[in-house]
Amino acid sequence: MISKDMFDEFALPYLREQTQWLDKSMYHLDGVDAIKHLDSVLSLENLNALQWTPGAGQPDGGDETWDFIYEKALDHEKSIYALVAPWNIPRFVKKFGKKGVYIVTMAKDQAMADAIVAGKY
Repeated sequence: MISKDMFDEFALPYLREQTQWLDKSMYHLDGVDAIKHLDSVLSLENLNALQWTPGAGQPDGGDETWDFIYEKALDHEKSIYALVAPWNIPRFVKKFGKKGVYIVTMAKDQAMADAIVAGKY
């Protein structure tokens, strides 16, 4: 994994340039080793959203372990894209609300999907 200093020197200028010519932009922060780049990514003025993926073997993206990531993103006026297990959705929505939040989840069948949407899962 690239160091924070190298990320800031070699990647951040190009990300800044890309966010300036895109209408909407999202950065995919992938895995616990990438957390060290969170502040740098959130410093991008024209970045619209942050997608966090914890990686294999880590708690679900909606687990409270990762709340600090979503809190920082929302504090920087970035929307968040979160991969949240159905059982974590109620806590996640209660904590972060619905504004600027996009949740991706999964359901094993239509009944489960209906229950999730109705807030009864």
